[in-house]
Amino acid sequence: MNVIEKMGEATEPRATGEAKATEAGAEVRPQEATGQPATGEAKATEAGTEVKPGEAGAPRDGEQKERLGMGKEEKLRLKTLVGGLFEKGTSLYDFPLRLTYRAMGEEELENSFKCGAPAGIGEVQMLITVPKKKRRRAVDRVLMRRRIREAYRLNRNSLKRAVAASESVRTLGMAFIYIHGENTDFALIEKKMRRLLSKVEAAVKGKDKNAVKVDDREEKEDVKGKDRGAGEGVNKGSGEGKDTQDGQ
Repeated sequence: MNVIEKMGEATEPRATGEAKATEAGAEVRPQEATGQPATGEAKATEAGTEVKPGEAGAPRDGEQKERLGMGKEEKLRLKTLVGGLFEKGTSLYDFPLRLTYRAMGEEELENSFKCGAPAGIGEVQMLITVPKKKRRRAVDRVLMRRRIREAYRLNRNSLKRAVAASESVRTLGMAFIYIHGENTDFALIEKKMRRLLSKVEAAVKGKDKNAVKVDDREEKEDVKGKDRGAGEGVNKGSGEGKDTQDGQ
């Protein structure tokens, strides 16, 4: 071996990982040889796709992230329910929004359809209307519709929990109507939305209280009726006894 070949071997750097891989007969990537994670693994670690309990960013005990996405079952589409909402619903105003809502029990919902209520009716359903008389341009109607929908989506969970916990409400239908002739900022729409939803939530809870009061009133009337019937029976018995004594 001449001096030039020895100099060539000395100038060729060989990484430790590459040498081990060559001896083992396996192919090792540069990232694996240096002990660093691959690009995809690094991104997955930074993004935190899998967080174990106790690690930073993991939810604490008892905490659950509320679902903010709106599913198909939350959109009010059935013609029967929409017609009944505007015919029998209750309206609330908080400019620039008008809210019409209607709470229905299980029996009332079933009787609204000839063959029973179809599947896919959510506990809370809504629709949004931006009249063409108020906003002539289609781009303005779409903008207001999106802002109203976003304000509702971010603030509806408290109302959904109230309806789910209610024993007298099976489904709650709502219609939001935009009644202003100009575009409104999202901050103001969200403020008004919170007010309207809190009023509806209070009405749902109040309906349960009224239902309990009605049940208590009916029970009291039944008890009074039984007592009255028992008293009449005693009076009849005493009167028959007197008639028998008189006849003797």
